[in-house]
Amino acid sequence: IAGALEGLYADKPLECPADLAYHYSLAGILDRALHYYLIAADCARRVFAHEEALAYLRRARDAAEDLDRDEQVVAIDIAIGQVHREHGMWLLAAEAYQRALDQTIEAPERARLKALVGEAYMHVGDQRGLPYLEAAVLELNPDAQPAQLAMAWASLGRYQHYAAAHRQAIEYLDRARELAEAAGNDEVLVLVQSFLAGAYQHMGRFDEADRWAIATVELGKRRGLPSAESLGYEFLSENAMNRGYWDECIRYARLNHDIGQRIGALDRVAWAGYPQSAAWYAKGDLRRARGLAVETLEMAERIGEARLSTWLDAHLVRVCIDLDEWAVAEQYARSGVERADALGQLALQVFNLSSGAYMHMLRGEWTEAAAIFGRLYELSRPTDNRMGALDNGSYHVLSLLRTGRLAEAETLLDEFETLAVNAGAVHPLAEARHMRGLVLAERGQVEEGIAVLGEAIAELERLGSQPAQAWTLLHRAELHRQLGRPDDASTDANQSRQIFERCGAVGHARRAAALA
Repeated sequence: IAGALEGLYADKPLECPADLAYHYSLAGILDRALHYYLIAADCARRVFAHEEALAYLRRARDAAEDLDRDEQVVAIDIAIGQVHREHGMWLLAAEAYQRALDQTIEAPERARLKALVGEAYMHVGDQRGLPYLEAAVLELNPDAQPAQLAMAWASLGRYQHYAAAHRQAIEYLDRARELAEAAGNDEVLVLVQSFLAGAYQHMGRFDEADRWAIATVELGKRRGLPSAESLGYEFLSENAMNRGYWDECIRYARLNHDIGQRIGALDRVAWAGYPQSAAWYAKGDLRRARGLAVETLEMAERIGEARLSTWLDAHLVRVCIDLDEWAVAEQYARSGVERADALGQLALQVFNLSSGAYMHMLRGEWTEAAAIFGRLYELSRPTDNRMGALDNGSYHVLSLLRTGRLAEAETLLDEFETLAVNAGAVHPLAEARHMRGLVLAERGQVEEGIAVLGEAIAELERLGSQPAQAWTLLHRAELHRQLGRPDDASTDANQSRQIFERCGAVGHARRAAALA
């Protein structure tokens, strides 16, 4: 049968390689079966049928082993790693590259494989990748292997990013960029540019982060690399999320998601879920935010994306608290802290511990909240990372005010406001106005504070930041009540209650109703 099929399709060998491989395998003619399994795998890979490609490669590997073709087994393991890479299954990619490395003797190829193993671990924040990369940058030949060396430096730069040493990360990434450009390797350049976007993002320099993200999208479009477009959209969505442009965030995240689905890149699909959920949360659709976050967390855990799982744990703490689901929130809080500690990445630790502080805030445990925010501030201060300061700034100020530490609150608010202005972060800046109003009131300038809260309310409404708007209304209602204006207090409290009810924040709505 195999011979007849091969003769029939002699001029069209790509039309039925899997059938040819199957029949040659049944006939025990393994060299021909191996040949056609590899063709079938390549055909499947070209149309992003990753699982099918992997199935053919595994059969090809079995045939190569039976034929005692050790070099071909190594080549197939590398191909398996590449398919896992394209599928977004980084830990499985690392395993495949490791198998190839274990069977490789030649020094240049071993250096290349070390870079591949290290890069695969790097993508999921696994520290096992570091020694491979440190060895690779010493062993790779810059003249003969510039692209591989660029990838190794880019991956080391990403590890520096994880350690909140973003300036050091940029130094490594600039070195990698020069090598990649000289080598003319677009795929490595995509990696470098997207990582530069991430480094500048975590420094709160969103204009520069956007510039590198846009360059990544444009390179992808120009060179026909959809994965590059997807990566660029991921960072554009995250930058918009951190600034407070919610609809823009959702639009970019959906572009990332749609490309990821089309090319079968599970990591692209998963990373698109978090910013979408965060944007819906900020807009006040808490149930949609929770649904997206839970779905994304399940996918992240399935594909081994530990970093994404850890971001989502912290995010879900806040979402579930606002939905009045305290027991569930506590479970996510425990899980998030455990994961963050296991990864040892400062940004993840800060975000998860700050979600714990958010729990204390909503329980009225201001001393505990202030202590946590203060500790996180001191942890982040010596580093290049400003994400925690942007995310937690208003909460930290509020916790200081509620514990009678006005002078500290004013100093911190000045820092927070300057950071938000320099970052072009419109939502944090509106929250800074919110805090400015409360600081003025605490200083005895209640009327001035009420006026500033009005500015914050108008800006938050313009941005579509409904939960934040509701909290600001509630705080203004408290000040009206303090001045003996029950009607004004009732108006603000009722508006706050209505917004919270629309959002699904039933516990917060009860709090507003009590003040009305």
